[in-house]
Amino acid sequence: MKRFLLVFFSTTALLLAVYLVLFHSQKNKDPLGKITLEAIQQVHKHNLIATGKGLFNTSLARRFLSINRSMLPGLLSKGIEQQLRHSSPSIAPQELIPRHALAILELRNAAATGKSFLDSRFGQTLNTIDWSVVLQRLKIKSRLRQPLEHNASSLMSLLTHPSFAQVFAKRLFLAQLPGLPSLIQNEQRHPLLANLLIIMDPGQEEPDTVLSALLDILQGKQTTRRYSGFTVHTLQSRKGQKLYVTSVGGNIILSFAQQPMQTSIALFFDHLLQRRDDLLLNQEYMQLAKKRPEKTDFFLYADLFRLKFHLKLLLAQFRSPGKSSETIKRPWAPGVRTMGFYHYSRENTEQLKTIIRFAQEQLYPFQRHIYTTPPIRNQTFEEVPADLLLSFWCNWLEPRLWWQTKVAHGAQEELAAADRIAAWIKAKTDMNMDEFLGLFGKTLSIHVADISTAGFFPVPRLCLSIKIQNRQKMDEFFQKITADLPVRRTMVGGVPVVSLLAAQGLLQPSYAFFNGSLLLADSREQIEDILLKKKTPLAERKEFQMVHTKMAEPANLHLFARTTEVINALQELASWAGTMIAVRDHRTGAKSKLLVDQVISPILESFKTYQAIGIRSVTAPDELLIDGTVLRAEATE
Repeated sequence: MKRFLLVFFSTTALLLAVYLVLFHSQKNKDPLGKITLEAIQQVHKHNLIATGKGLFNTSLARRFLSINRSMLPGLLSKGIEQQLRHSSPSIAPQELIPRHALAILELRNAAATGKSFLDSRFGQTLNTIDWSVVLQRLKIKSRLRQPLEHNASSLMSLLTHPSFAQVFAKRLFLAQLPGLPSLIQNEQRHPLLANLLIIMDPGQEEPDTVLSALLDILQGKQTTRRYSGFTVHTLQSRKGQKLYVTSVGGNIILSFAQQPMQTSIALFFDHLLQRRDDLLLNQEYMQLAKKRPEKTDFFLYADLFRLKFHLKLLLAQFRSPGKSSETIKRPWAPGVRTMGFYHYSRENTEQLKTIIRFAQEQLYPFQRHIYTTPPIRNQTFEEVPADLLLSFWCNWLEPRLWWQTKVAHGAQEELAAADRIAAWIKAKTDMNMDEFLGLFGKTLSIHVADISTAGFFPVPRLCLSIKIQNRQKMDEFFQKITADLPVRRTMVGGVPVVSLLAAQGLLQPSYAFFNGSLLLADSREQIEDILLKKKTPLAERKEFQMVHTKMAEPANLHLFARTTEVINALQELASWAGTMIAVRDHRTGAKSKLLVDQVISPILESFKTYQAIGIRSVTAPDELLIDGTVLRAEATE
């Protein structure tokens, strides 16, 4: 009996304390002051009868018991919600995002990112394209076109609002949440937007102040309602699209459907009850977040393992039933798990970093080879001339494993083509494909001296260098395939060079064996540039050195390109492709010309503000690192 009374009176004292905290006016609250101690101290008395009598005679108990009994559950529920919302500490924005979100984009300063986009030539170009006319003339279905037009218009209105810079000068998170049930059942018209969660971190500002300023610049008819103790503002556009906005845990939450917002609120309560299942408990995300470089402008995390399946289902909705099933069944990058992408600016360059993480046991054999090949020191750029338009090198070449994967997983038409190639190789070399492809080593480099746009279609001047495992057998192979063709054999720098005389000698594709590699070029001059070394090497070019700062360190891949010249060639290639389509189908050709003239070519033109690009990739245990540097054109002015 004594134990029962002790438990009963202790529980009563606790309820009184809760009542005080939740319902007593703030001006009368004394942190554990007189009226609180009235209820609590009675439990510590040794005389339980006196305890009970004293406890129920306190002023606090009399107030509590005076409440209408029918109102008590509702008052307690509402009071608990209010106290949790107003008195709980602020939490990190990531704690309002589910652990298994598909993708998260974090902007360090959303206003600065928006301004940078609007001020860029790329942003200005996108803004000048009449998308409404383009999409209509391309015959894009209204089901897809109208939301795109509306969302783009709303975004531009927001970015150009006079108060945008002040309101959005804060950290912003955009999280794409899973939506498998709706995708499978095709319940949502816009599954990506319906599962998008946006969270703004007010920083040092009061959340209510930031929320009020945000609501002032957002467009739409506004209504409010209550959800789990929170005031939810609903803004509805003239097109009927809704945006839900509320303040939770010291953060501002926005979503285009109720479910993402409700998910965040549920995570907030789970956090208070220590039942967390949020993004900060996602080890993959945390590991990639910790690897962000200093002064990162934005960080993108993607759960590729889950994301690719969602994308399959999304794409399948726009295909015929037979092809949609094929899209879902076809494997996409098996073994690839997660990705982190980072951007930051430094001096006259844009710095891009990507980390791709994978599970080795799930990779195809040739993928496993790529992701596990150790980096080596690359000296190719010290041997090729500085006037190259583009130069690429990697040590990931493994044609035998690639061939085996194709044969094992290829479609019927691909297998038929593979059989024809294998038969030709057998006839020329008396080797099967595994034996023939085994003649090649792991390193490959591709060099583009120029891209001619004077003819009917763009023609690159190429030179390839491939590591060779058995020079004698490869030499025999080339002698067989050129036996009945006119050739010219010369010595260049002590190295034999064989040139095929085509078009009465006007064209001379050539090959040579040098430093354990096979050199293949569409002209003898390109091989001579490498063998004679009369020109300044690419490694000494100023732009190259500005975008490649780690040439002395081992790597698996290097790429250098002069942006303006490459873009000129791509524009010509796009124009040529449009012409070819028009020749086959006049109606389709008209659409392709519109797309090329009004979208592709202007967008490509906007990238001419960049002078050069450099990419370096390195494999590490269970991950692939890719560093990119883009040099702005004003750097050399």
